[in-house]
Amino acid sequence: MPPANSPPVRRRIGASRTALLACSALLALSSFAIAGLTGSGAGAGLHHARRHDETHRALRQGVVDAAGVLRRATEDNDDDYDGTDAGASSSSAASAACTVEGSPNPISSSYPNDVSGNLNGTAMIVPIPLAQARAAVPAEYGLLESQWRRWLPEFPEGMYPMLAVGVYDHDLRFPAYNLSTPDFMRAGLEFPFVDVLNDGHSAFRWAANMLLTAGSPAVAGSEAFGLKVYPAAFDPVCNAYRRSPSGEPGVSTFRAWEVAQSNSSSSISSSPSAAFPTGAVRPCSAGQDTEPWKNAARSLYFETRPSTTTTTSSSSSSSSSEIAAGQEFPYPLNFLVNITNQPVFATPSICDNYKRLFNTTLTTDPANAPVEVVGTVAGAIEPFGPGSGATPESGNVWPSVYGWRIATAFLEPPVPVTCEALKGYMGTGSGDSALPP
Repeated sequence: MPPANSPPVRRRIGASRTALLACSALLALSSFAIAGLTGSGAGAGLHHARRHDETHRALRQGVVDAAGVLRRATEDNDDDYDGTDAGASSSSAASAACTVEGSPNPISSSYPNDVSGNLNGTAMIVPIPLAQARAAVPAEYGLLESQWRRWLPEFPEGMYPMLAVGVYDHDLRFPAYNLSTPDFMRAGLEFPFVDVLNDGHSAFRWAANMLLTAGSPAVAGSEAFGLKVYPAAFDPVCNAYRRSPSGEPGVSTFRAWEVAQSNSSSSISSSPSAAFPTGAVRPCSAGQDTEPWKNAARSLYFETRPSTTTTTSSSSSSSSSEIAAGQEFPYPLNFLVNITNQPVFATPSICDNYKRLFNTTLTTDPANAPVEVVGTVAGAIEPFGPGSGATPESGNVWPSVYGWRIATAFLEPPVPVTCEALKGYMGTGSGDSALPP
């Protein structure tokens, strides 16, 4: 079951616009800092090490300066507040289409110097041929097969555990600068246990391509980390899942597809109607395509139902893309904890020390407990190439795969680090990026 719902927070128009501008400015500053970390040429490695500290100092000061200017702008804009809720400034159709479902961020006050939020959605382990994974992940990075086999001793030989995610980022906050950013959604295929440092030990997660809410400031922020971002629309508009149109009990779906948007990757609109949620997918009017994803170059689709299997212990796991009903659930939850806390990267110079916390009420409250699911993932996105759309009838289809519908809190540093700085990283505690005993 998704987490208990809470009504969206009402914000003034002026403050809402300024928050978007502020976060956009911070993302732009991050881009400048990252540019200093991604030099090329024979001396690039020494350049990275030499400039790392000074780049971070400059970025932190830039963030302080930008936050001060924009906080003053917030105060000025508050004087122009006309009593209208920000959501009411967009079309009535968009407002009617989007009723936010998500619990409040429970940790922002405890971690004021990090960006934090509520991450709710679907995470599926997709077994693919190891040769296919090896062809997808850049050849210069090793794959730490011994590590995933320590977690999953009975994982099929010659297979690799790819991670497919479709998630909703909700109530994002950066308390140190009194900033927030609009909710957004994203989906992609990720590759854990990547040996980016070639030390035979440190596990990283490679995620180089992403479908992300068109118009969100997170587009530029993600591109600054080296990701290829495809502005996208989503169904549901601003929830982590929706009940299947078939009405089958317990079945939920999540769909993302690329949309055409000129200059979306290089600019950010300051208009609230251009950002999620009020500017997200709107109901189709007469004459419009009611299934636009079918013509999208890139898309991802999840259809899941609760698993009726029994949870297994971390020491006895089995997996196959066609596991018969009634067998043990093939993956321990700590396996998901581990792979989602491996530092994530798209290029080897920059790593995001992103942490998912599984010990908050978003996850531990019985009403919000993770749901073990089985279902289908269908996709047409790199590294498996665009196609005619992600539906069960076309594109890459992975049936009978297992995973979770789950909500967690997350923490993300506002400043990136070099991947080398995370050598030997062990996650947020035992059971995260550390190997099982």
